[in-house]
Amino acid sequence: MFYLIAAVLIWASAFIAAKFSYTMFDPALTVMLRLILSALLVLPTFFRSYRKSQNNTACNYGDWAC
Repeated sequence: MFYLIAAVLIWASAFIAAKFSYTMFDPALTVMLRLILSALLVLPTFFRSYRKSQNNTACNYGDWAC
């Protein structure tokens, strides 16, 4: 239940932050900053899964996802 309340609070605060940032910055700059922030949050997961996939480089001919 705590995680649900935390998610709702974070999601709701995004609207307040967006409204505040649109008055201070250009909307294109705000979108760019949001995309950079989300990319930085996803990068650790990407690198972890990329390293795991590099360890499994052997590919069988029956695997279609090589």
